[in-house]
Amino acid sequence: MTKEEINIFSKRIAQSNKTQLVAVTFEIIINYLDSSVKALEEGDEEGFTDDLQRAKRFIDDLAVSLKFENQIAYDLMSLYSFADRCIIKSIIKKDSYHIGVVRDMMKMLGESFEKISKEDDSEPVMKNSMPIYAGITYGKDSVNEITAPGATYN
Repeated sequence: MTKEEINIFSKRIAQSNKTQLVAVTFEIIINYLDSSVKALEEGDEEGFTDDLQRAKRFIDDLAVSLKFENQIAYDLMSLYSFADRCIIKSIIKKDSYHIGVVRDMMKMLGESFEKISKEDDSEPVMKNSMPIYAGITYGKDSVNEITAPGATYN
């Protein structure tokens, strides 16, 4: 993941409530899965393995955060366990065959949480974070663009 992508995800996380945070987590997982496939195509087996292990850690974090009060938590745990096994197979075989299945599953789950997050009006998880606005700052030798999630301007 590039520094720019990390900054974008960091800004989004700072402003996210619990549901939005889960949706962002799925996007991060997808980013690492895509990066792993690209690394394998370029012959970078170490990068492939590293990116898959990072994706796996995020999936593990989602699994650990489940509260088994409803049936959906058990269903999500089954999906996370399946994704975990697919990633492990891919690491062992140095093959991206199973990554597409995991990516599609994470994309569908992420879209579902994104829809749910629009109905969630709870406070951001990081209560002491400062709001982020779109704009441009000027340095001595540079111009820095700052964007908030969903911000658009010309």
